Amino acid sequence: MSFSNEQYWKIKRENEILDAKLKVLSKQRPKQPSAIVSQPRLSSSAINRKKQQAKIDHDNMILLKKIKQAKPSANITASTMQR
Repeated sequence: MSFSNEQYWKIKRENEILDAKLKVLSKQRPKQPSAIVSQPRLSSSAINRKKQQAKIDHDNMILLKKIKQAKPSANITASTMQR
């Protein structure tokens, strides 16, 4: 595609104006950190600790539900509990 000499100079001038505007804008804006902040990678031991703690929490919830659902027994004596 070819342009006439007049069109070429007009396009070139418009590009220079746009380039100057972009340079001014880039100098005015402070550099902002990227919006995507990567989380630090966890070590395998930290991951395993989290999994183990989640399992313990889950098991504790099951035990708590069982304890809450248990009915009291009237025939329990101190000697029975010591076994």
